[in-house]
Amino acid sequence: MLINNVTPPINLRMVDLAAGGAVAELRRLAVTTLAGFASIVALGFVATWILGPFFVRFLVGGGSGVEGSLVAFVLLGEGLIWLTVLPRIVCVAIGNRRAMVVAWAIGLVSFLTWLLLPIPDVWKVVGGPIVGGAVTLVVGLILAARLLSPSRVGKHGSVHEAMAPS
Repeated sequence: MLINNVTPPINLRMVDLAAGGAVAELRRLAVTTLAGFASIVALGFVATWILGPFFVRFLVGGGSGVEGSLVAFVLLGEGLIWLTVLPRIVCVAIGNRRAMVVAWAIGLVSFLTWLLLPIPDVWKVVGGPIVGGAVTLVVGLILAARLLSPSRVGKHGSVHEAMAPS
């Protein structure tokens, strides 16, 4: 629910900033948003690590084979995937959709590579989103940062690139 309610206004603000050439403010908003989103994921991970074992025993009962700490790693994977929304918003705001396509493709390859490793299935299921989300996030952040770099903006005068009609 949080992502559905918070990201649309952030998206609109970033588009306005990019269109108006307010690159420094766009960078500042992106960093602040990333810090806020990452804090929520980190807090959720820690809380789930601490409270997960209790709730697993309470909800599923003992002997279910599901460890409470495993639930925290599931949350971490989902959180990392959630965080990939930020570089996507930045890239779309400045009119460069290709950067996130590249990031998602590299993340997907890392996810599939993880699934092919000879490890227990439970760690494939839990680790796949963590690996894929982390790789997509890191690549997306690097590409978004390069697109917003002062040297690039100085060369082209604006971060906004014309988008082809859909």
